[in-house]
This record gives sequence, structure tokens and C-alpha cells, in this order.
Amino acid sequence: MSIDKLKIIFAGDYNPDEILTGPEKVAKRVFANLNLQTESAFVEYFTDGTKYSVWQKLFGKEEIQVTDNAKVLRLGLFRTILFVFQFKPKIVHIISYQRFSVIFFLLKYFLQFKISYTVHGIIVHENQNFRKNTKKSLLIKDKIAERIIFRFSNRLFFLSEQSKRIAESYYKFSGDKIIFISNGIDEVFHKTYLIRDYVQREKLNVLVIADSFRSEKGLEFFMEAIIPIQSQFNFTVIGTGIETTSVQINFISKMSTNEFAALLKEQDIFISTSSFDTFPLVTIEAMAAGVLPVISITTGVSKYIINGENGFIFTYGNIDELRSILLKINDQPELVRQLAINASRIYEKLNWELVSNKYLGEFNELINER
Repeated sequence: MSIDKLKIIFAGDYNPDEILTGPEKVAKRVFANLNLQTESAFVEYFTDGTKYSVWQKLFGKEEIQVTDNAKVLRLGLFRTILFVFQFKPKIVHIISYQRFSVIFFLLKYFLQFKISYTVHGIIVHENQNFRKNTKKSLLIKDKIAERIIFRFSNRLFFLSEQSKRIAESYYKFSGDKIIFISNGIDEVFHKTYLIRDYVQREKLNVLVIADSFRSEKGLEFFMEAIIPIQSQFNFTVIGTGIETTSVQINFISKMSTNEFAALLKEQDIFISTSSFDTFPLVTIEAMAAGVLPVISITTGVSKYIINGENGFIFTYGNIDELRSILLKINDQPELVRQLAINASRIYEKLNWELVSNKYLGEFNELINER
């Protein structure tokens, strides 16, 4: 089948803003690249129960973005069914987890399309370990919906081996379904690297992604590690902080893609202390911008780090190891420039054009599969 006849519905969350979560950015970037090469549409649901009425959840329709090259719709349940019958897709790709996506598994038996799913995280695992206050009814719904998605999808796009291993501890699925695919990097981060200067600073600037509301991000672990050495660095954390007088950290809010790229231009080291993260976009964006990564081995990006060559890897929870790495970098400032330049080459492997073309290739193989 030729590419121009490939019809795809992308399902998930679409955020028209540029202050994005990782899954939202993946959804926007892959859709933006592929709707130029295929006949595609993006469908999301009236998810927020406090914002939308029952009528909207069943029959609502909103046009989020409609141009010659892009149709993004927010549809109620029955509107979704009608749209799928009218559009007649060859593939429905669930590009970010939403419970409403289970409706496509019923419709596929009438229209004979294929379904694939990008696994940004294992929802049941996250609910059990990191979202302690989730209502029991929602936990049950998530468990049912995710089980259906894993069991009946024709392809499962995993971001890392870590993610696959966790999924296998909860669900049974065929290895034939598995595709490994990484997230991509915006060109603005590569341009940031091209214009940056590696200057000798009195104190190295260190940027950290963490959040007091998300225990898996490792904020408390990070803060404990830096207490004896905090005076030697300038620490900035993107996320919600913890009130304390024991550490001096500048906490800032999440920002747009361009604002983040501008911030990275002034950073020397990027730290991710997550105990669990399938494939954090911000880490590869920082690397592409020429910032030296120091990350926990439990993040999916760790497969792209060769310790001591293009960054450093440490064991989550090992305070002495993280502290030792930071002191080593501080004592050998030439490491920052040398390793950061090596890290920036990740853009050659993971720019959005390459990643999106891999999606397209897998979609074409899927529809030609008997």
C-alpha cells in the first residue's frame, strides 16, 4: 500500500500549548510530522469530569485545530464512533494513555483496522507505587483499560527495556508485538548547542528535574545528596519544591520548549534522579543542547549514556555515588565541555524526523501484515 493511502487516527491527549508533558510533546511532534505524509486525524476525549458535562462526554464535538494538513478533534463517545466509521482508518495509534481508547478495540472488529500503542508508562505500576491518593474506582478502570490495550493491540511501542520489563510483571503479551522506539528531540535544542559558549564559571550551573508531588522524581534523595556540597554549585530545580532551610535551591516552574532551550544554554550539568522514568524527553533535550547529563540508571535514557564518555550514570538512592560524580566534575572542569559535546551528538540519532519516519515504517509494515 502506498504511503499516500495510509489513513491513521491518533488517539490520546493533544495540548495546543507549548508547555507540555512528555507524552503530550510526543503526540504533537509525531502527529505533526506524519500528517504531512499520510491522511491523519487526532482524536481526544472530554476527559475532565469536573469540566465537561455528561452530554459532552457522550455527544460533544470541539475542533481544537483544523487546517489543510491537520485535524484535531475533541469528541464524545458516540461522536468518536461516528467519526471512526466515516474516516475508515487503516491504523488507530493510541499515542498517549486514555481510558476512552478501549472503544477502538470494539470498533476494530467492524472496520478491520489495526491498533498500536506507545507505552509512555505502566499505569497500574504508577498507580500502585506513586499515586497513593487515586480513587479506587479509577484504579479499577485503569487496570481494566490498560489490560485491554496490552492484550489486544497489534503493536506495542516501548520506549525502553525497563518499561518492557515492568509491563511484563503485570501483563502477558506476545514478543511479536514489541517495537522499541525512542522519543525525539526538537531542532531548537540542537541550535542551542551550536550557539552556546563553554565558559569557565566560578560555580557550575546545575539543572535538575524533580517535583515534591511526584516521589518517583527523587527530589528528597537529590536534596540529601547535595547538602555538604551545595555551596560549590548553583542548583536550579524545575518543579514544585519542599520548604527547607537545609539546602539553597532555586525552584522554577515548568516552561515552554523555547524557554527551556534558552535556559539550557546557561547550564553546565543536567541531573535526573528518578527512580522510574521510561524515557524522559527533557534529558535528551538537555544532551542535544550540549549540557552534561548525570542520570540514574533506572531511567530509559540511560541506554544512551556511556559512563564517563558522554555523561555519568549513578544508582538511584546512592547518595555517595551522586555526590562523588558532582565533585569529580567540579574538580575537572574540562570534563564538562568534552563530555557535553559528546552528549550533544544524540540529536543525530533522535531528531523528530528520524523518529517519526520509524513510526511510519512500522505502520506500513503493520497494515501489510496478514
